[in-house]
Amino acid sequence: MRTVILINSNAARVRRAPKLIEQIRDACPGARVIATSSVGAVENALADLAEDPPDRLLTVGGDGTFRLAIDWVRTLRFPGKVSIASVGGGQFCYMTRYSGFPSVDPLRNLRAIWRGSVRLEQRLWSPIEVRDVASGLRYHAAVYCDGVIAQFIERYDREGKGSIGAVVRMLWGLVCEVALGRGSPPRGFAPVPGYLAFDRRRADASMYVGCMVGSINRFLPLLTPFVGTPLPEQVFALAYWGSYASLAPAIPFIWFGIPVPWMRMSMYNAPAHEVHVRARQSQIVLDGDLVALPGSGERTLTIRLAEPIVLLHAL
Repeated sequence: MRTVILINSNAARVRRAPKLIEQIRDACPGARVIATSSVGAVENALADLAEDPPDRLLTVGGDGTFRLAIDWVRTLRFPGKVSIASVGGGQFCYMTRYSGFPSVDPLRNLRAIWRGSVRLEQRLWSPIEVRDVASGLRYHAAVYCDGVIAQFIERYDREGKGSIGAVVRMLWGLVCEVALGRGSPPRGFAPVPGYLAFDRRRADASMYVGCMVGSINRFLPLLTPFVGTPLPEQVFALAYWGSYASLAPAIPFIWFGIPVPWMRMSMYNAPAHEVHVRARQSQIVLDGDLVALPGSGERTLTIRLAEPIVLLHAL
Protein backbone atom coordinates (compact mmCIF):
# COMPACT_ATOMS: atom_id res chain seq x y z
CA MET A 1 0.00 0.00 0.00
CA ARG A 2 1.48 3.31 -1.09
CA THR A 3 1.13 6.13 1.43
CA VAL A 4 1.88 9.81 0.91
CA ILE A 5 2.19 12.18 3.88
CA LEU A 6 1.63 15.74 2.69
CA ILE A 7 2.88 18.40 5.12
CA ASN A 8 1.92 22.07 5.12
CA SER A 9 4.96 23.66 6.78
CA ASN A 10 2.98 26.84 7.49
CA ALA A 11 0.49 25.03 9.73
CA ALA A 12 0.50 26.17 13.36
CA ARG A 13 1.90 23.06 15.03
CA VAL A 14 4.44 22.46 12.26
CA ARG A 15 5.83 26.00 12.56
CA ARG A 16 6.31 25.51 16.30
CA ALA A 17 8.31 22.28 15.84
CA PRO A 18 11.30 22.83 13.50
CA LYS A 19 12.36 19.16 13.68
CA LEU A 20 8.88 17.76 13.03
CA ILE A 21 9.33 17.02 9.32
CA GLU A 22 12.46 14.94 9.89
CA GLN A 23 10.83 13.21 12.86
CA ILE A 24 7.91 12.25 10.62
CA ARG A 25 10.29 10.86 7.98
CA ASP A 26 12.00 8.73 10.65
CA ALA A 27 8.71 7.56 12.19
CA CYS A 28 7.07 6.50 8.91
CA PRO A 29 9.39 4.21 6.92
CA GLY A 30 8.04 3.35 3.50
CA ALA A 31 5.88 6.46 3.22
CA ARG A 32 6.61 9.25 0.78
CA VAL A 33 6.83 12.50 2.74
CA ILE A 34 6.21 15.75 0.84
CA ALA A 35 6.85 19.02 2.68
CA THR A 36 5.34 22.20 1.22
CA SER A 37 5.68 25.83 2.25
CA SER A 38 2.45 27.48 1.04
CA VAL A 39 -1.12 26.83 -0.04
CA GLY A 40 -0.01 27.10 -3.67
CA ALA A 41 2.72 24.52 -3.05
CA VAL A 42 0.17 22.16 -1.50
CA GLU A 43 -2.03 22.53 -4.59
CA ASN A 44 0.95 21.91 -6.90
CA ALA A 45 1.97 18.80 -4.97
CA LEU A 46 -1.56 17.44 -5.19
CA ALA A 47 -1.67 18.15 -8.93
CA ASP A 48 1.54 16.15 -9.37
CA LEU A 49 0.07 13.24 -7.38
CA ALA A 50 -2.99 13.12 -9.65
CA GLU A 51 -0.97 11.40 -12.39
CA ASP A 52 -0.25 8.40 -10.16
CA PRO A 53 -2.36 8.69 -6.98
CA PRO A 54 -1.30 6.87 -3.80
CA ASP A 55 -3.56 4.45 -1.95
CA ARG A 56 -3.56 6.67 1.15
CA LEU A 57 -3.04 10.41 1.53
CA LEU A 58 -2.41 11.67 5.07
CA THR A 59 -2.30 15.44 5.49
CA VAL A 60 -0.33 17.25 8.18
CA GLY A 61 -1.75 20.73 8.59
CA GLY A 62 -5.00 22.45 9.43
CA ASP A 63 -8.53 21.83 8.27
CA GLY A 64 -7.89 24.13 5.31
CA THR A 65 -5.06 21.85 4.13
CA PHE A 66 -7.39 18.87 4.37
CA ARG A 67 -10.02 20.78 2.38
CA LEU A 68 -7.55 21.01 -0.51
CA ALA A 69 -7.17 17.23 -0.33
CA ILE A 70 -10.96 16.83 -0.49
CA ASP A 71 -11.11 18.98 -3.63
CA TRP A 72 -8.18 17.03 -5.13
CA VAL A 73 -9.76 13.62 -4.56
CA ARG A 74 -12.91 14.74 -6.32
CA THR A 75 -10.91 15.59 -9.47
CA LEU A 76 -9.46 12.08 -9.80
CA ARG A 77 -10.69 9.68 -12.43
CA PHE A 78 -11.27 6.99 -9.78
CA PRO A 79 -11.68 8.91 -6.50
CA GLY A 80 -12.85 5.84 -4.58
CA LYS A 81 -9.38 4.27 -4.87
CA VAL A 82 -7.73 6.90 -2.65
CA SER A 83 -8.37 7.12 1.10
CA ILE A 84 -7.58 10.38 2.91
CA ALA A 85 -7.22 11.56 6.49
CA SER A 86 -6.09 14.60 8.42
CA VAL A 87 -3.64 13.52 11.12
CA GLY A 88 -3.36 16.96 12.75
CA GLY A 89 -0.86 19.77 12.72
CA GLY A 90 -3.14 22.80 12.49
CA GLN A 91 -4.68 25.06 15.09
CA PHE A 92 -8.00 23.29 15.77
CA CYS A 93 -8.05 20.16 13.56
CA TYR A 94 -11.73 19.30 13.88
CA MET A 95 -11.51 16.80 11.02
CA THR A 96 -8.70 15.01 12.88
CA ARG A 97 -10.95 14.76 15.94
CA TYR A 98 -13.94 13.77 13.80
CA SER A 99 -11.90 10.88 12.37
CA GLY A 100 -11.21 9.54 15.86
CA PHE A 101 -7.48 10.18 16.19
CA PRO A 102 -6.19 10.21 19.77
CA SER A 103 -4.46 13.58 19.41
CA VAL A 104 -4.07 16.62 17.16
CA ASP A 105 -0.29 16.10 17.33
CA PRO A 106 0.59 14.65 13.90
CA LEU A 107 3.77 12.93 15.08
CA ARG A 108 1.94 11.12 17.86
CA ASN A 109 -0.81 9.98 15.48
CA LEU A 110 1.60 8.84 12.77
CA ARG A 111 3.76 6.92 15.25
CA ALA A 112 0.62 5.20 16.53
CA ILE A 113 -0.34 4.20 12.97
CA TRP A 114 3.10 2.83 12.11
CA ARG A 115 3.43 0.99 15.45
CA GLY A 116 0.02 -0.59 14.97
CA SER A 117 -1.63 0.83 18.09
CA VAL A 118 -4.01 2.76 15.83
CA ARG A 119 -5.72 0.95 12.98
CA LEU A 120 -7.20 2.86 10.04
CA GLU A 121 -10.63 1.90 8.71
CA GLN A 122 -12.11 3.12 5.44
CA ARG A 123 -15.52 4.80 5.70
CA LEU A 124 -17.57 6.74 3.20
CA TRP A 125 -18.11 10.37 4.14
CA SER A 126 -19.79 13.20 2.25
CA PRO A 127 -18.46 16.75 2.45
CA ILE A 128 -20.67 19.67 1.49
CA GLU A 129 -20.58 21.12 -2.00
CA VAL A 130 -20.83 24.89 -2.44
CA ARG A 131 -21.68 25.87 -6.02
CA ASP A 132 -21.36 29.41 -7.32
CA VAL A 133 -24.24 29.55 -9.81
CA ALA A 134 -22.78 32.36 -11.94
CA SER A 135 -19.26 30.95 -12.40
CA GLY A 136 -20.11 27.27 -12.06
CA LEU A 137 -17.24 26.84 -9.60
CA ARG A 138 -17.70 24.13 -6.97
CA TYR A 139 -16.01 24.08 -3.58
CA HIS A 140 -15.95 21.18 -1.12
CA ALA A 141 -15.52 21.37 2.63
CA ALA A 142 -16.77 20.10 5.97
CA VAL A 143 -18.32 23.47 6.87
CA TYR A 144 -19.34 26.71 5.14
CA CYS A 145 -19.75 30.06 6.91
CA ASP A 146 -20.43 33.63 5.85
CA GLY A 147 -21.58 36.98 7.22
CA VAL A 148 -20.47 37.85 10.74
CA ILE A 149 -18.54 34.56 10.98
CA ALA A 150 -16.45 35.48 7.93
CA GLN A 151 -15.88 38.93 9.43
CA PHE A 152 -14.80 37.30 12.71
CA ILE A 153 -12.36 34.98 10.88
CA GLU A 154 -10.96 37.96 8.98
CA ARG A 155 -10.21 39.76 12.26
CA TYR A 156 -8.83 36.55 13.79
CA ASP A 157 -6.44 36.11 10.83
CA ARG A 158 -5.41 39.76 11.02
CA GLU A 159 -4.54 39.39 14.71
CA GLY A 160 -2.32 36.38 14.11
CA LYS A 161 -4.48 33.25 14.50
CA GLY A 162 -4.15 32.64 18.21
CA SER A 163 -5.22 29.70 20.36
CA ILE A 164 -8.72 28.66 21.40
CA GLY A 165 -8.27 31.07 24.31
CA ALA A 166 -7.78 33.91 21.84
CA VAL A 167 -11.00 32.91 20.05
CA VAL A 168 -12.97 32.93 23.30
CA ARG A 169 -11.49 36.30 24.32
CA MET A 170 -12.37 37.83 20.95
CA LEU A 171 -15.90 36.42 21.13
CA TRP A 172 -16.42 37.69 24.68
CA GLY A 173 -15.08 41.09 23.62
CA LEU A 174 -17.66 41.27 20.83
CA VAL A 175 -20.47 40.32 23.23
CA CYS A 176 -19.39 43.11 25.59
CA GLU A 177 -19.16 45.55 22.68
CA VAL A 178 -22.74 44.73 21.66
CA ALA A 179 -23.93 45.11 25.26
CA LEU A 180 -22.22 48.48 25.70
CA GLY A 181 -23.54 49.62 22.33
CA ARG A 182 -27.09 48.67 23.34
CA GLY A 183 -27.47 46.18 20.52
CA SER A 184 -25.61 48.04 17.77
CA PRO A 185 -23.36 45.91 15.53
CA PRO A 186 -19.73 45.80 16.72
CA ARG A 187 -17.31 47.91 14.71
CA GLY A 188 -16.33 46.05 11.53
CA PHE A 189 -19.28 43.65 11.74
CA ALA A 190 -22.25 44.35 9.52
CA PRO A 191 -25.29 42.33 8.38
CA VAL A 192 -25.21 40.87 4.88
CA PRO A 193 -27.73 42.22 2.32
CA GLY A 194 -29.26 39.10 0.86
CA TYR A 195 -31.72 36.24 1.03
CA LEU A 196 -31.59 32.72 2.42
CA ALA A 197 -33.74 29.69 1.58
CA PHE A 198 -33.81 26.26 3.16
CA ASP A 199 -35.33 23.53 0.96
CA ARG A 200 -36.88 26.38 -1.07
CA ARG A 201 -38.48 27.96 2.02
CA ARG A 202 -37.22 31.52 2.07
CA ALA A 203 -36.32 33.27 5.32
CA ASP A 204 -38.46 36.35 5.92
CA ALA A 205 -35.63 38.89 5.78
CA SER A 206 -33.67 40.92 3.23
CA MET A 207 -30.55 41.05 5.43
CA TYR A 208 -29.01 38.43 7.67
CA VAL A 209 -26.23 38.22 10.26
CA GLY A 210 -24.66 34.92 9.24
CA CYS A 211 -25.16 31.46 7.81
CA MET A 212 -23.39 28.18 8.60
CA VAL A 213 -23.80 24.86 6.77
CA GLY A 214 -21.88 21.67 7.52
CA SER A 215 -21.62 17.92 7.26
CA ILE A 216 -20.20 17.52 10.79
CA ASN A 217 -21.26 19.05 14.11
CA ARG A 218 -18.16 19.42 16.27
CA PHE A 219 -15.59 22.15 15.75
CA LEU A 220 -13.77 23.96 18.55
CA PRO A 221 -13.88 22.15 21.93
CA LEU A 222 -17.55 21.66 22.87
CA LEU A 223 -18.69 23.80 19.90
CA THR A 224 -21.66 21.84 18.55
CA PRO A 225 -23.93 24.59 17.18
CA PHE A 226 -26.29 22.60 14.98
CA VAL A 227 -29.64 21.22 16.17
CA GLY A 228 -31.17 18.00 14.86
CA THR A 229 -29.90 14.85 13.17
CA PRO A 230 -29.73 14.99 9.36
CA LEU A 231 -31.32 12.31 7.25
CA PRO A 232 -29.27 10.86 4.38
CA GLU A 233 -28.52 13.59 1.81
CA GLN A 234 -29.20 16.36 4.35
CA VAL A 235 -26.76 18.92 5.76
CA PHE A 236 -26.69 20.74 9.08
CA ALA A 237 -27.83 24.34 8.63
CA LEU A 238 -27.89 27.40 10.89
CA ALA A 239 -28.70 31.03 10.08
CA TYR A 240 -29.75 34.15 11.97
CA TRP A 241 -31.37 37.34 10.70
CA GLY A 242 -32.44 39.10 13.92
CA SER A 243 -30.89 41.86 16.02
CA TYR A 244 -27.44 41.85 17.61
CA ALA A 245 -29.07 42.64 20.95
CA SER A 246 -30.88 39.29 20.86
CA LEU A 247 -27.83 37.46 19.50
CA ALA A 248 -25.36 38.41 22.24
CA PRO A 249 -27.08 36.56 25.14
CA ALA A 250 -27.83 33.61 22.85
CA ILE A 251 -24.19 32.77 22.06
CA PRO A 252 -23.81 30.22 24.92
CA PHE A 253 -26.99 28.48 23.71
CA ILE A 254 -25.76 28.39 20.10
CA TRP A 255 -22.29 27.18 21.15
CA PHE A 256 -23.78 24.04 22.71
CA GLY A 257 -26.53 23.50 20.13
CA ILE A 258 -29.38 24.41 22.48
CA PRO A 259 -32.52 25.86 20.83
CA VAL A 260 -32.95 29.56 21.65
CA PRO A 261 -36.59 30.25 22.62
CA TRP A 262 -36.62 33.98 21.79
CA MET A 263 -35.12 33.43 18.32
CA ARG A 264 -37.69 31.10 16.81
CA MET A 265 -38.86 33.74 14.31
CA SER A 266 -35.39 34.97 13.35
CA MET A 267 -33.27 31.82 13.27
CA TYR A 268 -33.11 28.59 11.30
CA ASN A 269 -31.31 25.70 12.97
CA ALA A 270 -32.29 22.34 11.50
CA PRO A 271 -31.15 19.88 8.81
CA ALA A 272 -31.94 20.69 5.18
CA HIS A 273 -31.45 19.04 1.81
CA GLU A 274 -30.32 22.27 0.18
CA VAL A 275 -29.48 25.82 1.23
CA HIS A 276 -29.63 28.78 -1.17
CA VAL A 277 -27.68 31.95 -0.41
CA ARG A 278 -28.18 35.05 -2.57
CA ALA A 279 -26.13 37.90 -1.17
CA ARG A 280 -23.61 40.65 -1.77
CA GLN A 281 -20.39 39.20 -0.38
CA SER A 282 -16.87 38.95 -1.73
CA GLN A 283 -15.65 36.08 0.42
CA ILE A 284 -16.85 33.06 2.35
CA VAL A 285 -15.25 30.76 4.92
CA LEU A 286 -14.57 27.11 4.09
CA ASP A 287 -13.11 24.99 6.89
CA GLY A 288 -11.78 28.04 8.69
CA ASP A 289 -10.12 29.66 5.66
CA LEU A 290 -11.31 32.80 3.89
CA VAL A 291 -12.02 32.07 0.22
CA ALA A 292 -12.48 34.94 -2.25
CA LEU A 293 -15.38 34.56 -4.66
CA PRO A 294 -14.85 35.52 -8.31
CA GLY A 295 -16.54 38.59 -9.71
CA SER A 296 -18.41 41.22 -7.75
CA GLY A 297 -21.91 42.20 -6.70
CA GLU A 298 -24.70 39.83 -5.77
CA ARG A 299 -24.12 36.13 -6.29
CA THR A 300 -26.10 32.96 -5.66
CA LEU A 301 -24.67 29.91 -3.92
CA THR A 302 -26.30 26.52 -3.53
CA ILE A 303 -25.07 24.23 -0.75
CA ARG A 304 -25.82 20.53 -0.44
CA LEU A 305 -24.09 17.23 0.32
CA ALA A 306 -21.56 16.10 -2.26
CA GLU A 307 -20.95 12.55 -3.43
CA PRO A 308 -19.09 10.55 -0.76
CA ILE A 309 -15.33 10.07 -0.63
CA VAL A 310 -13.29 7.52 1.33
CA LEU A 311 -12.22 8.85 4.72
CA LEU A 312 -9.83 7.01 7.04
CA HIS A 313 -11.03 6.65 10.64
CA ALA A 314 -8.75 5.78 13.54
CA LEU A 315 -9.71 2.76 15.64
